[in-house]
Amino acid sequence: MSLRPEDRALRRDPRAQTTIDFAIGAGVFLLTVAFVVAFVPSMLAPFADGGQEDTVVADRVASNLVGGTLSAPGTPYRVDGECAAVFFDAPVASDPDCGFDGTSLNERVGVAADVRLNVTLDGDWTGDGVERLCWDENERRVVAASASGCDHRFEDGDTPPTDTNSVVVAWRTVSFAGDPAQLEVRVW
Repeated sequence: MSLRPEDRALRRDPRAQTTIDFAIGAGVFLLTVAFVVAFVPSMLAPFADGGQEDTVVADRVASNLVGGTLSAPGTPYRVDGECAAVFFDAPVASDPDCGFDGTSLNERVGVAADVRLNVTLDGDWTGDGVERLCWDENERRVVAASASGCDHRFEDGDTPPTDTNSVVVAWRTVSFAGDPAQLEVRVW
């Protein structure tokens, strides 16, 4: 059987789809699908996850505490011992002029009452490693939590959950009584 002239013309058409054309098209399609699968969930994550505001709150509270709440406005990152004692509910003999008001931790740091947070102040006072700091009422000074005069530990707020994936931590290194210390703010 012989081919008609119009059928022979179709066979010689240079625009017919080849294997290379198909491979390029399939490759572009697969790359597009891979892009959508990889990047669309991360673009929607800020709207689906509630943890981003916790990061902002923890960072803001830590910065405010070391920038003037627990220190003089002219000497940020240098925590005043008596202001720290008053902040962590320890009684002091004088009434220091500190940068906070309120009776609860949330009022003192200026966040809503439904925000769960914890603030601690740690340092290496004994040379045995970093531990929680304390206020000694008799000596009116800062001591390590392991010291015999530890009356009020420098920690306030709720106990953080054991599931650390839900806790956001912001910390700042400060000068406290001439020694380095670490202020930690946990929000969940």
